Amino acid sequence: MRANPDRREAAETRAVADLFAAAPGAVVTDMGIGSSVVATATCLSTLAAPGSRELNQVHEATGLDDAQLDAIDAWYASRGGTYVVGVVPEDRDRLGPMLTRRGFTPTRAWTKFVHDPSLEEPAPATDLTIDAARPGEFGAVVVAGYGMPERMRDWIDALVGRPGWTCLIARDETGAAVGAGALHVGPDGGWLGLAATLPAARGRGAQRGLLSARLAVGRAAGADPIVTETGVAVPGSPQQSHRNIERAGFRAAYVREHLAAPGFPA
Repeated sequence: MRANPDRREAAETRAVADLFAAAPGAVVTDMGIGSSVVATATCLSTLAAPGSRELNQVHEATGLDDAQLDAIDAWYASRGGTYVVGVVPEDRDRLGPMLTRRGFTPTRAWTKFVHDPSLEEPAPATDLTIDAARPGEFGAVVVAGYGMPERMRDWIDALVGRPGWTCLIARDETGAAVGAGALHVGPDGGWLGLAATLPAARGRGAQRGLLSARLAVGRAAGADPIVTETGVAVPGSPQQSHRNIERAGFRAAYVREHLAAPGFPA
């Protein structure tokens, strides 16, 4: 990472880098999981999920030069993988054209949100209960909610009880796990992610409840800033994630563009 990183990006980078570090050895082998640091950038690769921006992304690429971009490309090529590069507004006019000349093309951008307690609305009443995830259930809900490869269950579940992570579950009246969400707290702040709800339980307030509970944990831990992100709004989409995030007191800080390397699945 840079000596003086943008903490809004650094909080996310530390979280996803630790997510990759948490992967069990057998899952690393089976899914082709790898990570590398090149200059300021953290590079993530998952060969078994070639079209996933989240699992095949270069974080904190601000300030990279052509030689460093060559090194990143060589690392991915050595693995037989491809990737996207996140481009923040402060480096858009410099890094964007450098990547375009290399044949990179735009893919869906993400909106970065930063929590502002003054904007937080009370969480609506729900009949779901929010509590700590138990081993074996967190990964199951996240994988099912996102439609991830089944092999990722053990990987995601490895975060339960891992230092720096809080993994919470929303339970229905039978005690069954129907929603999930994680918080990572590190030296650069807190990051909220891995939020998923099983289809049958959607519309019952699981994610608003999970957002509020994770924010309370983050504030108690002194995390500042607390950030999250989701795909930019798409016309015609209900944008439930955006509404949940904004009602929980997050404000949109900026849009991070993603440019995909040649060969990245559309």
